Amino acid sequence: MNRRQKPGRNSPTKSFGKGRGKPNQQGRKGKKYGHDGVYIVRGKEESLATVNLIPGETVYGEKKISQEKEGKKVEYRIWNPFRSKLAAAILGGIDKMWIQPGAKVLYLGAASGTTVSHCSDIVGETGRNYLLNAEQFLKTNGHYIISIKAKCIDSTLEPEVVFQNEVKKLRESHLKPLEQFTFIYLFI
Repeated sequence: MNRRQKPGRNSPTKSFGKGRGKPNQQGRKGKKYGHDGVYIVRGKEESLATVNLIPGETVYGEKKISQEKEGKKVEYRIWNPFRSKLAAAILGGIDKMWIQPGAKVLYLGAASGTTVSHCSDIVGETGRNYLLNAEQFLKTNGHYIISIKAKCIDSTLEPEVVFQNEVKKLRESHLKPLEQFTFIYLFI
């Protein structure tokens, strides 16, 4: 959604994709959305969200929604899929997301902190986020999620060529991709 488009019928929070990441009771307040630590909450509309690790605080000006859950107030941070490729992949149906409560996460390319802040919410107080070199950090049979923004790597090549080149580099570094998800931004 561009900055001028108002939420509504074509908002990214209205359509949750047809992928394999199965929503659990979609549309109910504070219900899990196929992955531990990721929820669908209802404010004015349904939105992807994480439980705020530091209630009352925001990282990038995101909206917050507070709801009662089992007699306790829970604060959720809205996770906009147009600001986060990982959120887009979740809504698109990514099958396996190794980022979960208690996990140790290596996150490269944190930029403004949008996605990595939600990863912190997901892993919680028992997990950790690290910013290190992947080849030095990953264990044998470890898992990773990488987002490739083709036009930022080489705007002169077709995105498919950029993806193929980047996957080749990963394989040369002994990092084997298990799943690929292509997200195409559609501005309606």
